[in-house]
Amino acid sequence: MRFVIFLLCVLTPCFLQAQENTILLGGGKVITRAPADWVIIGHHPIGPQNALAFHILGNEAENGTRESTNLIYTSYDLAHDKSAFAFVEQLIAELKEGETQSKHGEWLLRSRKAKQGEVEYDIIDARRNLEKHGMHVRIAWPQLKANPKDYDKKMIALLKQRLDIISKINEKKKEVIDKKD
Repeated sequence: MRFVIFLLCVLTPCFLQAQENTILLGGGKVITRAPADWVIIGHHPIGPQNALAFHILGNEAENGTRESTNLIYTSYDLAHDKSAFAFVEQLIAELKEGETQSKHGEWLLRSRKAKQGEVEYDIIDARRNLEKHGMHVRIAWPQLKANPKDYDKKMIALLKQRLDIISKINEKKKEVIDKKD
């Protein structure tokens, strides 16, 4: 019996490390997930706008450079005027030159290119309303010569996967809340 408990104590951290972390934004009212191996590079947990930024590891082309692929979650409490305005302002803003717009489910996507120093980045901003919170997810990745051929497609797929996770979790959460009322 002690051997089984020992194995559980030793193996459980290894198992948990491979799992995704649950992220609560907006005072726990918006839920998402992030892989455990993503590195947190920024966190603003206080006030009506919460943000959490990650460096996504895995692109060997970034090794030895100052460039990185990043994904940022931002939650806007729509009950606060300034926060609501900041969220809605971006939804109604006119497209800028070179910017394209599309949809993924309930998400509004805006894609563009921008330079950081000498390096061009692809940026996709996704926004949607989740009950009383606005949600903004941004992914940005550098256009490096050594990027894998399918890196752009992988980053777009990753973003859509993350958006689907947010939608699915928060829709299930709403169903539970609605059943209680």
